[in-house]
This record gives sequence, C-alpha cells and structure tokens, in this order.
Amino acid sequence: MEYIIKTGKIKWNIARIILLTLCAVIFAFGIFAVTHRSSAIFAMAGSAAVAIVTIFWTRLWALFRKLRSHRAGRIVINAIIACILLAALYTAVLSGLMIGAFMSAPPDNATLIVLGCQVRGEEPSLMLYRRMDAALKFMRDNPEANAILSGGQGPGEWITEAEAMRRYITGGGISERRLFIEDRSTSTYENVMFSKAIIEEHGLSRNIAVATNGFHQYRTQSFAKDAGLTPGAVPARTPVYTLPFYWLREIAAITLQIVFN
Repeated sequence: MEYIIKTGKIKWNIARIILLTLCAVIFAFGIFAVTHRSSAIFAMAGSAAVAIVTIFWTRLWALFRKLRSHRAGRIVINAIIACILLAALYTAVLSGLMIGAFMSAPPDNATLIVLGCQVRGEEPSLMLYRRMDAALKFMRDNPEANAILSGGQGPGEWITEAEAMRRYITGGGISERRLFIEDRSTSTYENVMFSKAIIEEHGLSRNIAVATNGFHQYRTQSFAKDAGLTPGAVPARTPVYTLPFYWLREIAAITLQIVFN
C-alpha cells in the first residue's frame, strides 16, 4: 500500500511538472503574440489560472473538503457545479449550431456578402485577409456571382473596410462590375440589413453566401433568415491560436442577442 501511495505521488508530481511547463510555454507564447493579436491575452489568462490551481492544488482541495463538511458550503458548491454543468451544456448545444452553420453549403445562384473586419490604417487585418481570400475563391468558382462588400469605417481605419476589400478583390482579378459597395455598417446586424437593401435595390438574388469566419456564420445567418434571405456559408479560416477566444466571444454575443433580441 505504501508503495502504491508513493508511486501515485511521484506520478502526480510528474504530471504537475508537465502541466506547469505547458502553461509556461503558452504564457511565453502569449507575451510574444499579444503584440500582434489581443486575443493572446485569453491564452495567457487561461494558462496562468491553470498554473495557479496546479501549484496550490493541495490547499484548494483541503479548502474544498472543509466547505463540503458544512451544509451551507455543500449548497454553495452544488449550486456552482450545477451552473457550470448548465453552462457547459449550453455551450455544447450552441457550438453544435455554430458548426452546422459554417458547414452549410451556399444556395444556388447566391449573391455573395463579404463581411468586413478590422483595417489598420489602410492595411487589412489577418481576419479580413482570410475573408477576402474565401470570397475570391468563391467568385472565381462562380463567375456569374455578384458580391456585396460590407463594412464601414471605424477607429484607426483610414479607409472603409469595404474599400479595403474592393482594392484586394479587384487586385485578385475580379471585375469591379461584379461588386457592390456597402460602406456604412458598423455591426453584423447592419452588415446584413444594409446589404439586403442593396439586394432589393439592384434586383440581386435573395439567396446569399456569407463570407466570414466559421465561428461568425451562425449569428450572421440568423440575422439573414430574420431578414427574409436564404443564407449559406463561405467560411474563412481562423488561426487556430485565436479560435478559443473568438469562439467564446461569439457565444457571448449570441447569448446577448437571444436575451435582448
């Protein structure tokens, strides 16, 4: 028995060392990446939290057992566990819907709507480049399709997001006659509604293909369906190291949309 306990402690200590090393690597990478992507803060905070729990696990477990020995403590702990489980279930269900949205094929004869993203001065962000690349591929594969480039001008942007997209997409060999510019929107909802107005004004197809990141498809398509459009996805790739941050942020945005309509 003593040998088993001793072996268990050795394995646990090895696991702690491995976990702390992994946290240190993630945190160090975050320090480098945060100068390029603010989403790295999420990875830094997560790795720091895991490291703290690992270091103080023995004391935290003792505190947990002490709380469990009192009725009030058990009620609080059970309530917290129930909330965590409900949140996990909600996140899983919503994640399933989000995955289904970005896997949905564009309908036939679709008008492409390319959603804007941050521009730094006149230089598109990485996310916007990914969306524009997805849009270029779609337009090359569908030479009869028209596109609405949707995005206004925000802080730190010297040109509108729509103008940045126009420059890049025409530079990629797409005729400007196939492009419609929507340069007033400042939110996903406005992206959809202002693009719908252009569709109606120019008699474009109400079947739409949305070029945006995969995590962003569900919310965008929800707005489109509410506006009477038939959407499908042209998903842009998202850098793996940013995906957890944007995925959770999108779940929060969808939740706010549900609560406040």
